[in-house]
Amino acid sequence: MKTLSWKSWITAAGLAVLSQFAAADPIGPDCPTCNGGIYTLSYDGTALADTDAAHETFRITLNIDTSGVGGVGGVVPTATAIDAVAIKVASSIFDATLFSAPDGTASWALVPGGISAIGCDGSGSGFECADWIASGPGTAIGGTLDWIFDVTVDNGTLFTLADEASIKARYVDSSGEKVGDLVSEAITLQSSSSTSGGASGSSSTSGGASGTVPEPNSSGLVFLGLGAVVASFLMRRRTSSKNGTTLAA
Repeated sequence: MKTLSWKSWITAAGLAVLSQFAAADPIGPDCPTCNGGIYTLSYDGTALADTDAAHETFRITLNIDTSGVGGVGGVVPTATAIDAVAIKVASSIFDATLFSAPDGTASWALVPGGISAIGCDGSGSGFECADWIASGPGTAIGGTLDWIFDVTVDNGTLFTLADEASIKARYVDSSGEKVGDLVSEAITLQSSSSTSGGASGSSSTSGGASGTVPEPNSSGLVFLGLGAVVASFLMRRRTSSKNGTTLAA
């Protein structure tokens, strides 16, 4: 049987680590339906305080950097606004509210279900959709926008594995007509310490990334540690062989 060299072991360990980090947030701008946007789904890692023994509520932030979507040089030049976004962080939802949204929560209606080409469609178990109900085509794009949902699920059912959660979004032109792809992507719900604050109705419109800093998922860290251990062992074994000694496995 062919024995892998220590370099091959290190390469394999490195590829395993990269495969884990590749699944982490954020996604975009080049994913299949991202339209040039960059999307991050995050929460602070803990449930909100409540007295419900059967359910737990998490504050989930969908952050979209839209600076690469519309306008001159954008992937969808005619896009001017977003009129619907949806998230799925569990297979089913017990309850949900919109804690914060661009232009204020009064500009949006929360609808159970996902998004189709015509907007929030009320279908799709586990999805919660924020639907624009104010005047105009939607909330203006060109910077970074945050939707913050308080989502209540059965204990232990929150999606936390790589690419287990899902997001959707609909871009529209100045007439409110859909343009570009309907955003529909798998995404990793990342644990972050900076997503639980913010006043209701607040939004960021700067062109840069938001304050949310994604963290590598735990499995990636496990692979990273394993790769380091394997590399260290094999390098010691190679050095010992050169010196004429044998290192016990």
